[in-house]
Amino acid sequence: MRTGLISTLFGTAPTQRRGETISKILAGGDDTPAVAPSGDRLSLSGAPKNGRFADAPELRAAMAGQAVRLGAKGEGVKAVQVALLDLGFALPAGADGAFGAQTTLALKNFQASQGLPKTGELDAATMRSLDEVAPAPGLKAWEDPNLSPKAFVAPEMVKGKPSRGVAAIDQHRFFLYDRQGKLEKIYPIATGKGENATDAGIKIVSGKLADPTNVAKQLWPESGGRAFGTRLVDLSWYDPNTGKSTRSGEELHGTFDRNSIGRDASHGCMRFFNEDIEEVYNRLKVGDVVVTKA
Repeated sequence: MRTGLISTLFGTAPTQRRGETISKILAGGDDTPAVAPSGDRLSLSGAPKNGRFADAPELRAAMAGQAVRLGAKGEGVKAVQVALLDLGFALPAGADGAFGAQTTLALKNFQASQGLPKTGELDAATMRSLDEVAPAPGLKAWEDPNLSPKAFVAPEMVKGKPSRGVAAIDQHRFFLYDRQGKLEKIYPIATGKGENATDAGIKIVSGKLADPTNVAKQLWPESGGRAFGTRLVDLSWYDPNTGKSTRSGEELHGTFDRNSIGRDASHGCMRFFNEDIEEVYNRLKVGDVVVTKA
């Protein structure tokens, strides 16, 4: 949320940022009407190597060139949804086996993470990439000791130390690391929209609010105190050469608009599910470095 009041509470000088009303509630859920997949069936060649995809013939077909897209249903779609969740991508409605709007968006975010065209369809290149980078069956990405380095963004080294967090803006994911640079967890996030896009750069945790209700009431009275969810972590710009910090107008905070996660939806801040920001709040300390990457 770009505004001077929060940073004023933490003792830094406010600046003005052209604001917007609180982000609109975005329609969510995978209840998109079914659309019959188009195209002729192709002969199958090759098969997924990751065991989590082994029993889904439609995924073997996808690897051979028969794309799985909006409207598809079945166990193969569910296996893809579970893999996306295990990689830290947003599917607020969970894995239900129905290829709807949320699955399309999650695949676009995955494709962004792999440098693929953001079609939102499970085409051959996307299926091969997912087969390569998804964690082993039954594991989250951060639990797999043999996880592909293509599955996550490595921490940035700042003054010889790994950053505690990296926000990959185009992927809508936040990577949390321990102080030795080991991946601890991946969280889906919402990022800034339009002219309030989240800024890339090196930032530092400059303050924390365990209960941002009163600040939300002051800044966004129409939200009834709910604009920042259940926790808020304030970020300032950080210059590692001088050690100086200046306010950024960006925060990590929760949200009650769960369907906004995974999208460009905020005024510059990075939104988390409330249960996720509570974990991040407990892990990050004032002075920790967070890097945002376009």
